[in-house]
Amino acid sequence: MAFAGSSFASWAVEFALLSALYTLTGALVASAVVARLVGCAVNFVINRRIVFHHDGNPAAVLGGYAAVQGASLLMNTAALALLVDVLGASLTPAKIAVDLTLFAFSFTMQRFVVFAGPRTPRPQVPSAVTLAA
Repeated sequence: MAFAGSSFASWAVEFALLSALYTLTGALVASAVVARLVGCAVNFVINRRIVFHHDGNPAAVLGGYAAVQGASLLMNTAALALLVDVLGASLTPAKIAVDLTLFAFSFTMQRFVVFAGPRTPRPQVPSAVTLAA
């Protein structure tokens, strides 16, 4: 659930920036790349500390994260270019469809490859049974 929340937050930043840049410039690929870089920066910070509780050096995992996001960027940009520029789809539904499709890829790679190292223990939330005791 936390990954979905962080993904949505960074997606919202990326989508707003993509929409603004594309409206201003009409350059889909450049707008998508710039928006993705900003969205990735937001996502990396949230996922490293809050979602995956990664304790290691951020520089140690940044390369893996950049590789995953680079692959995702290539897939995202190619799919958007195909849907919007070639097939004439509207940007908003195309962006939503493409990003939903890439969600599972991103989670799997971040969880089991990028942030697979040391983690900070998650804070324990008392349950109703513990509170009643």
